[in-house]
Amino acid sequence: ELKENIILAGVSDYENALQAVLSAPLYHFDFKSDSKRRLGYVVYEQDRGNWFSYNDESQQVPALDERALFGHHAGAIKVLHARITTLETEVAALRAQAHLN
Repeated sequence: ELKENIILAGVSDYENALQAVLSAPLYHFDFKSDSKRRLGYVVYEQDRGNWFSYNDESQQVPALDERALFGHHAGAIKVLHARITTLETEVAALRAQAHLN
């Protein structure tokens, strides 16, 4: 009831999601409390509009928006799947053509 004008995302939205995921840096880091190396998904202050939601109360801090994060990754997977499917079709056609020659 808090949302309106909900429409299905289009391919350009998926492409934008892929570009957002691709531009997010990944770093290896060690926590100061232990020596285990981690791979971290790093989100910078200027990226808050993409990855963070703002809470309503003034005493609360922005929180990672898991729905937006998942949505970006789901969209990225969809556009990559479409690209892979296209490439697979083209490869199959080239193989068929090569067998005919």
